[in-house]
Amino acid sequence: PGHRSTPVLNPPNAVLVGPSTPAQKPAVVDGVVAPRTLMPLNVTFDHRVLDGDPAVRFMSAIHDALENPELLLA
Repeated sequence: PGHRSTPVLNPPNAVLVGPSTPAQKPAVVDGVVAPRTLMPLNVTFDHRVLDGDPAVRFMSAIHDALENPELLLA
């Protein structure tokens, strides 16, 4: 089983991203269940410094870049 972690925010940090342990899991790919290596990411942010919208957009950008590495070349 993969380990999940929650990053602990310490001042003066406002945002931390914590990757968890990658693990083989079943995933649906083009309608077929196939093994894939999945790595959960957790983000912790200080709501006094940042609201949720930029944090969600940041995590969405990371997700897109990991699923489509060619985006990192642009």
